Amino acid sequence: MAKFVMVKETEPLYEKEGVPASQSEIGAALSWYHANRNEKDAAKYLSCDLKVAKNHTTYAWTIRLRQRGFLFSEETEKNVSILKDKFESALLDAGKLIEVLDEDGNVIANNKVVINLQERISSKTDEYIGELEGMVDRYGFGEDSENFNAYDWFVKNEVKPMHASKIIDYFRNRASVLLSALEDKDKEYVKAHTSLGKNRIKNILTVMANIVKDAERLAQNVNKSRKPRKKKAVNFQKLAAKVKFKEKDDSFKIQSIDPINIIGASQAWVFNVKTKRLAVYTAADDAGLFLKGTTITSFSNENSYAKTLRKPEKVLNNVLNGGKLVLRKLMSDITGKNFPVNGRINTDTIILRALK
Repeated sequence: MAKFVMVKETEPLYEKEGVPASQSEIGAALSWYHANRNEKDAAKYLSCDLKVAKNHTTYAWTIRLRQRGFLFSEETEKNVSILKDKFESALLDAGKLIEVLDEDGNVIANNKVVINLQERISSKTDEYIGELEGMVDRYGFGEDSENFNAYDWFVKNEVKPMHASKIIDYFRNRASVLLSALEDKDKEYVKAHTSLGKNRIKNILTVMANIVKDAERLAQNVNKSRKPRKKKAVNFQKLAAKVKFKEKDDSFKIQSIDPINIIGASQAWVFNVKTKRLAVYTAADDAGLFLKGTTITSFSNENSYAKTLRKPEKVLNNVLNGGKLVLRKLMSDITGKNFPVNGRINTDTIILRALK
């Protein structure tokens, strides 16, 4: 069975019949194209403008690899499909008429579509990655690999954290493949990369490491400089409007106060006309009580409880008209068992009083 062939001056050729190329073989071939082909070649392979092609060189190389006999595994096909979608979105975004050849050489025509925000971010990120690949070629294949200041490049090109995170992932993956060759982890891959040489691989890795490091720093610095989002003011009236309660009860001659008074109160008194239970809710802290739906929240379980009233009229009068000293002793003077409370208010509940 014929094998994968790649030497420094010869374009990669795949001659393994019926066997998909390994990740190592594909990575080595892509590295060859990045080193030996340029944006003009990519434009020719993609049959598109140079401006579009320069940001989609990797996809161009995959098209060329097919022409050179490469077979892709199912996983690789998924990755190529993603690159294809991004390329076509870029063409559509640029308002170009798309004519893309499928595997059988047939022309696939696509109508113009609306590009959503995520697609625009992805397209812009691809553009940045394409330009950064050019920087890798320029500095990684020269003698000044340490001189590329990625951070300055990011600032100049207005790279945002949303782009930086994808740039980090991309170049980490690219670097890990090259690192395998450098550390002799994959003999087949090392052999395929002999055209680059270890020194050149080290230079490329240095540039990629600078890109990843500075992208991380950029994202960190931008996030630090962001002003904290202002909390939206709570609409207390809207909260109180959700509370279900009994507005008045003629048999006990009592009526409810507006539920909004509970919010921020240090204490609230409610009476269930059906069970004849009087409940007191004491706030857990200085922030006071709060409402969530039709429930009182932020109360102290220890100091909040209910008691059944045998003579409601007298006790209710004290609740409504008594001062703080009266209220402080009121519940302890009522004989009977203490019942736990859950904060729930319903259509049998009269909201008697709220203390600030």
